[in-house]
Parts: sequence; structure tokens; C-alpha cells
Amino acid sequence: MIVMCPGCSGIDSDIVKKEFKDEKIVFGCIGECGGRMDGTIVAMIDGEFVEARSEAEFIIKTRSILNSK
Repeated sequence: MIVMCPGCSGIDSDIVKKEFKDEKIVFGCIGECGGRMDGTIVAMIDGEFVEARSEAEFIIKTRSILNSK
């Protein structure tokens, strides 16, 4: 399951929906925003906090977590 804030996660929710269409995606606060003005992408993936510097890095990290369980 992917939990992300559509306002503060730092990635377009449509990209996440497209890349992970078979995964449950929940939109809501994950308590990690603080503005996130540094360009970092953040989300909770199967209960694990993920932080990435680019969309590509986020997708790779997310796939790795989802495929390992």
C-alpha cells in the first residue's frame, strides 16, 4: 500500500496512479510535510518511510519495497 499526501509528497499523484495502478493508493497526511520545499518526494510504502530526490528514484525505491513483500 502507498500512502501519500497529494499536496506535500512532492510528486504528481497521477504519476503514482499510472506507475502503480495495481497497488492500493491512499491519499492523506503522513505527518512528514513541514512544507517539503526542498524538492524531496516522500511517502509511506507498506509502512516504510520513503524519501527520494527524483521521480525516477522514488519509483525505483517504491518498486523495490513492494516487490520484496
